[in-house]
Amino acid sequence: MRTMRLKPMKAKWSVVLMAFLWGCASHQTISTDPATNYRRVFSDVPLRNSLVLKSRLEITNGSFLGLFPKTSNGEWEFEFLATPEWVSAVRSRFEEIAWPEPRSSRQMPKWFSPTPEEYSVWWLDETSYPAAHLFIERTPMKKGRVHVFMCRH
Repeated sequence: MRTMRLKPMKAKWSVVLMAFLWGCASHQTISTDPATNYRRVFSDVPLRNSLVLKSRLEITNGSFLGLFPKTSNGEWEFEFLATPEWVSAVRSRFEEIAWPEPRSSRQMPKWFSPTPEEYSVWWLDETSYPAAHLFIERTPMKKGRVHVFMCRH
């Protein structure tokens, strides 16, 4: 009976390949820090007098060839009390759509709770960016503050 043994050169390449694959692995973390999450997702939109109430952001960490670290944003959800000016600045890139069908494959946080009766829904679909939804309170309860939900999936 013949046993299979790796030759020394093949064994070395196997170790190198395994190290390479390990170095490229992605590690995902979840952040619920509203201020940090806002800076990571909306760095180009000043918050000014708006307030982030709640947020959740998936952060994917990995590397290229095991040498070059790479961090990217994944899916996220936000809840805001925003000024009308902030809403106008953000909404300008979106188009209003009919309410989407519920998606059972996506588990939303319990606090993410816009309803068709109270919120209009807006959609942003950019090819280099996963789709985003913007839910804007139809009749704001507080003067100068609009309740807003946003998500990307």
